[in-house]
Amino acid sequence: MNSLNSLHDEFIQKLPDAIPADLLFKACSQNFWGEELETICGELADTLNADCSREDFYLWDYDHLEFIIEQARRFHFSLPKNFVNGLPQQFVLRIEADHLYAPECRN
Repeated sequence: MNSLNSLHDEFIQKLPDAIPADLLFKACSQNFWGEELETICGELADTLNADCSREDFYLWDYDHLEFIIEQARRFHFSLPKNFVNGLPQQFVLRIEADHLYAPECRN
């Protein structure tokens, strides 16, 4: 596993500027440890940088999906619309429609 400091630095660099990256990393490190912390940080970065072709979010651990949704609500950041594709209804209902955006298609 990367050291906590190097994981933090890598995480911060991958997130869009509008995201409160330090606070988000703190929330991650308070809820996850070891390899799972690396995984959730990667999933958050992937979510916040997703393009329109990303469709596999529903395959992620449900605890991770729930955490990402909670953090989006807590820190008021938007999720890509394709994030909800294939998710169980109990997750979709927790995401406010005005906190979804259509991600850019990069070819």
